[in-house]
Amino acid sequence: MAGDEVAYLGVMAVQPAQHLVYYSIRHPWRGKPVDPTDEAALRAREDELRSGGLYLEFSWAFVLRPVDAGRTGLLLRARTNVAPMRLAGPLGIPVGLVDVYEGGGMLRGTRARAIAGSVSS
Repeated sequence: MAGDEVAYLGVMAVQPAQHLVYYSIRHPWRGKPVDPTDEAALRAREDELRSGGLYLEFSWAFVLRPVDAGRTGLLLRARTNVAPMRLAGPLGIPVGLVDVYEGGGMLRGTRARAIAGSVSS
């Protein structure tokens, strides 16, 4: 339901057949509902988090790279920024593990769908 989301990924950049970049900023352990379809509410929440000085900001980039004439590789790049910096150490490992778990699952699912699509074609 719109407005109940406490976490979201917004599209930061998209270039068809090249890359897709998602972005999010949130409080490390407390969410606050925001309607992801309300651009003004999203900006206000992001400003509130930054001015509060305690947030987790991250992006995921999915990048397509040609391998050869018939194959394309998919690269996932995750970047994180934590404020205040003193939390970067304690939060760095858990956030990295979440990225590995979630990213790995997405890449495995994407690979399975790509293989299934190429077999049925």
